[in-house]
Amino acid sequence: MVSALERWLSTVETSPEAVAIDDNGVLLTRRELKQRVVDLASRLPVQRGDVVALHLKHGASFVAGVLACWWRGAAFMPVLPSLPHVRKQTLVADAGVVAVIGVSLGDLPTLAPVPGQAQTP
Repeated sequence: MVSALERWLSTVETSPEAVAIDDNGVLLTRRELKQRVVDLASRLPVQRGDVVALHLKHGASFVAGVLACWWRGAAFMPVLPSLPHVRKQTLVADAGVVAVIGVSLGDLPTLAPVPGQAQTP
């Protein structure tokens, strides 16, 4: 059985310059998205089976976060930026989140989806 990540990677190999994402007019090719995914995955302080919170608005960064989690064998949990802070803290604690991609949720290691790129809640 082929995983979703493996299937996506095969599309990168067959047509790397095809547009993968149109994020409000900002186009990313499959090759560019893969580079973001590899970079983000290399910075994720997780092991296989860990849970990562994606505290991002939907868009290219969210997709890169999902793929980076899969790349590392981790699970991801979307955390909507619009939720009340107390609810976010409860979700993160209950899920055993070990890292966050996006906006900080407290004491957990937090990564910007693209190095040097700040995220707004």
